[in-house]
Amino acid sequence: MTKYTKLNLLLASGFLAAAPLLSAPAVAQSEQDSQSKETAELPTPREVVDRFIKVTGGMEAYKAHRYRTSTGYFEMPAMGMRGEMVVHQSQPNLMVASIDIPGMGSMKTGFNGTTGWSTNPMQGPMIMEGKQLDQIKREADFFGSVDILKNFKEARTVGINEFNGEKCYQLKLTDDTGITNVYYSVETGLAVGRKAVEISPMGEVPSVMTISAYKEFGGVLVPTMQSVEAMGQKQNMVTETVTFEELDPAIFALPPAIKTLVEAQEKDTKTKDAPKDGEPKKDAGKSGS
Repeated sequence: MTKYTKLNLLLASGFLAAAPLLSAPAVAQSEQDSQSKETAELPTPREVVDRFIKVTGGMEAYKAHRYRTSTGYFEMPAMGMRGEMVVHQSQPNLMVASIDIPGMGSMKTGFNGTTGWSTNPMQGPMIMEGKQLDQIKREADFFGSVDILKNFKEARTVGINEFNGEKCYQLKLTDDTGITNVYYSVETGLAVGRKAVEISPMGEVPSVMTISAYKEFGGVLVPTMQSVEAMGQKQNMVTETVTFEELDPAIFALPPAIKTLVEAQEKDTKTKDAPKDGEPKKDAGKSGS
């Protein structure tokens, strides 16, 4: 599995919300467990994921890097849209990503260890809450998408089924945000696809992602092509470079507009918790007799 799966759809959701052709309402995921075409005993999810880690370089190779910067581009071919994409990450769970589309501006999303946020020209600054916050928190985990099982409550191998014409082990992963089905090639052990429902500012968005074109960067294999089909449109995320140089912590600081929202939210919480005139303080002890 790759670090840039759901993140890319989260990042693009601001643009999707503004696209007239994508205004159809999302529907809840109806992915059902497929019947396995094989009767042989299936590997456990742990065995499938451990094989993936091994064939992509091994956990020690992943742990050799504390920082990661990926660059490339995001495109929606049917709409003639394309923009530069940059993703910065740092252990344990810091992340900021951006897409810059000419004529539309910059769309950014991030997680600073506590706050999930996004900004874009159409919707402005936004603080993530609920399932959307849970989702981006999981995506910001530096190793969470390598050892994908660590951030899901339940996992099981559903069967051996085809994805994009390739025979795959289908893993059904469950957490508080819903169900994610991930497909690992029986032949190579690589992650080749994913079906899920993403939580975005637009609501629940069912998506199908195809993962391909693995290339080696810093001792690990990284998929450089990810194609997502969501709401009747196809989006491509192409990774061109991956580097591992140390990053300035300031990169992960909250943007001024987001910081203002956080401060206002904190002030509002304090105001609501403060006792009204005549009411005892919440932490006041009981009077003695």
